[in-house]
Amino acid sequence: MAKKTLRISGQQLREYLARTGRSQSGLAKLLNVNPASITRWVEDDTEKYPQVPTSTALLVLVPLLLSENVNILPPPSDEQIDAFAARFTRLGLLTKRELKNPKTMKALKRVITMESSRELTASKKLFEALQEAWKRLDDLQRFK
Repeated sequence: MAKKTLRISGQQLREYLARTGRSQSGLAKLLNVNPASITRWVEDDTEKYPQVPTSTALLVLVPLLLSENVNILPPPSDEQIDAFAARFTRLGLLTKRELKNPKTMKALKRVITMESSRELTASKKLFEALQEAWKRLDDLQRFK
């Protein structure tokens, strides 16, 4: 099994709960997990509570936290930034002058991170598959 590169900390979960006004038990219901699991994840004491969200819960938490602007994505490496900047410049999408703009670089770093995260890609694929499955079920129900 591939090592997770994205880890959601207890602080990030607390930030999400505060921003949404959702309770720990409400999040547990949404994720269909035991409320004690949420408590362990939120505590973030790896010695006392070494558990982290399961793969499925993690894939659901990724868009939930990102949609509330909770920063869970690790910053891209200098090599990734250089490679993307070179590619965008070569394609004429960005000029060298634009790459010196802090706002442009911030946006570029976000794109790089979003494109290079295995967990983010997996989360998108999961939700696309679920949308397709539910659409098919809805279509079947309509034609019965």
